[in-house]
Amino acid sequence: MEKESSQGYFLYLVLFLGLLNGFGPFVIDMYLPALPEMTHVFKTSASVIQLGLTFCMGGLAVGQVLLGPVSDRFGRKAVLLFFSVFVSIRHCRLSLQRINLGFYFFPLS
Repeated sequence: MEKESSQGYFLYLVLFLGLLNGFGPFVIDMYLPALPEMTHVFKTSASVIQLGLTFCMGGLAVGQVLLGPVSDRFGRKAVLLFFSVFVSIRHCRLSLQRINLGFYFFPLS
């Protein structure tokens, strides 16, 4: 019975972490085809919209470098839950901003 439970948890963990690992490529594949339309929707230039992709990729890289040791220290589950809540709150606050430059100049506000 215990062996089945640990195998189920292992499968869940592998699937969840695999989906989490695929986030970076998913963002690129979703973002790039929408780039021309986003310039019209946000009424800005393509270079400003491309900053969003630049910051996303930079954030993924910095997150792996800085948060890797933090997750080793405090555990992956605690760090993942903390930053999931943090990012959710941050995106809710950013969605309420009227000026799209707030995404770039005040991302943590």
